[in-house]
Amino acid sequence: MAYDYGVAALDRGLEKVGERSSLQHPRKLSRNEELVFRQLSLNETPVKAYQLLDSLMGYGLRSPMTIYRALDSLIKKGFAKKVISQNAFIALKPEDVAKVSAFMTCSTCKQTRKIEISKTLVEGMFGKDSISLQEVFIEANGKCLSTDCADRGTGVEPN
Repeated sequence: MAYDYGVAALDRGLEKVGERSSLQHPRKLSRNEELVFRQLSLNETPVKAYQLLDSLMGYGLRSPMTIYRALDSLIKKGFAKKVISQNAFIALKPEDVAKVSAFMTCSTCKQTRKIEISKTLVEGMFGKDSISLQEVFIEANGKCLSTDCADRGTGVEPN
């Protein structure tokens, strides 16, 4: 059965690099959704759809549309988020699903940090009486202030 083989092979690969114990994956996902979610979970930085396709071709995922369908479904279920400024995707942990988050990306090292934002703060910005929040996308791009990142290159300075 293709499903068992694909996921089992990915599990073996994760165990080899010591990632299996720290990987938390959601339940009730299709085979393709699970493969895409697991691959997203291995990365600390946002991943582009074609990078996912390249890394999952060995598991039978050969079409960009397959990857995009799995990503769309993961986003709808709250297990992934699109980082719009990079046209890339990042996995969310189960405890992050109900939280409002902002993404801060360094233009030099491409590290993306997720920070929590108070829902009442966001409601206050838009007026609690004027809209019922369903989804919020907040992204900030700039340059890390750490000396490690500053030594790597110039990046794009924030306005």
